[in-house]
Amino acid sequence: MFEQVPESKEWVRHGADGKTTPYGAASYSKMGRVTRHMARIGHPGWQEYLRRVELAIDAGADGIFYDNNFNESLPETYQTIYRFRRISKRDIS
Repeated sequence: MFEQVPESKEWVRHGADGKTTPYGAASYSKMGRVTRHMARIGHPGWQEYLRRVELAIDAGADGIFYDNNFNESLPETYQTIYRFRRISKRDIS
């Protein structure tokens, strides 16, 4: 993603130690380095990028699953997504 969406480097979550937060389900032993990172889902750039999810909903997707949502602003992020979709698509629940 860093290659295709260079600005996504700004969306990587950092821990209290200032280091990037690796994606926890991946095994990095074969690569010898972290190759997947958790996103800062509260970052405006990340949220804008996720607007592509709206295209899937508009195209008739039955559901959306957000994986690995560990974030200090998670409730607010989901509320924002829900409010936006309730305004633009009345039949979402």
